[in-house]
Formats: sequence, C-alpha cells, structure tokens
Amino acid sequence: MLPSDYAPKSRQELAELFGPQFVNEVFALSPGQWEGPIASSHGYHLVRVTERTEPRKPTLDEVHDRVAADLTASRRRDAEAAQYAALRARYKIVIEDGVPDTRGRR
Repeated sequence: MLPSDYAPKSRQELAELFGPQFVNEVFALSPGQWEGPIASSHGYHLVRVTERTEPRKPTLDEVHDRVAADLTASRRRDAEAAQYAALRARYKIVIEDGVPDTRGRR
C-alpha cells in the first residue's frame, strides 16, 4: 500500500514514484482542493496539494554531505572497475565450438 501523505517532493521524485503523466496533472493543481481521480503507474488517486514552493538551488552547506558521499562512491566504483580490468587482463578466455557453456548447453 502507498502512504496517504507524502513529504514535499520535486517533479523528478514524483515522476519516479508515480510516472510522468501523474506529475504533469499534479503540478497543474492548485493547493487546497481535492482533485481526481488522477491516473498513475499504481492506479487512480484522489490528490490534495497542501502547499507549493518554488524550486531553489541549495547552499553548499545543505548538500555538502551528499556531495562528499557521492564523490566517495564514485571513486570506489572507479577503483573497483580498475581492479576488475586488471584481473581480466591476466586471463585469456577461449570458447571453442562444441564445448558446453556454463549451463551445460552446446
């Protein structure tokens, strides 16, 4: 079951949850009124927008921890990819005709 209330969400966040057509209809609504049914990837919904705020660019202090975590994750992925490439370079794989694959088929 879906929650009955959602914290404020961006257009992108709502699209990921409910699909782009739902987002287009919800963002056209005025706050305070129940509207619907509105179709989404989960079915039909009655929707009430309680508030709308204009998008803004967050300050560096607001995103610092997220940026640091993303950088660490990116560096980890790059290091793992380099390690796998180095391992693959040490081996030569030859597939001969008539030799069964790993699932036992020819």
